Amino acid sequence: MKSAMRKIFRFAVIGVALLAGCGGGGDEITSGWLKINGSSDRVTTDATISASGSSFVPAGSSCQAAGPFSPPGCMCTLGPDARIDWINTTEGSSGTGEMILPAASGGACGPSYVWWRVLDIPLVPGSNVITITASDGRTSGSGTLNVTRN
Repeated sequence: MKSAMRKIFRFAVIGVALLAGCGGGGDEITSGWLKINGSSDRVTTDATISASGSSFVPAGSSCQAAGPFSPPGCMCTLGPDARIDWINTTEGSSGTGEMILPAASGGACGPSYVWWRVLDIPLVPGSNVITITASDGRTSGSGTLNVTRN
């Protein structure tokens, strides 16, 4: 009987430890930031350009342990107001992109950043200034791409 109780106790302790390691996201981080992968100055002959990078964890984002009976790791959800937007200030077009909150694996289960991407931003011949902004309704972070279309 004692052996069975010890096993149950150990299982409970492991479960609590996994859940305790799954902090939320966003609420602890109050300053916005955005990083664009690659050079911020680009030259292309294409009519569109795409970009990707990382940004702060939006408020309201959270992660939960996948549980002892499912694959190890976390399942994460972005906050309800999370968004990534772009605007080509040279010619006025704008749009939205995709954000993904990566789930940590192993013992930790708290997000520290968001992956994002924006696709098919239209370019005019010559200089194009593109601003990309991640926001969550109260915090934002921006970056700029300077693209020359030949």
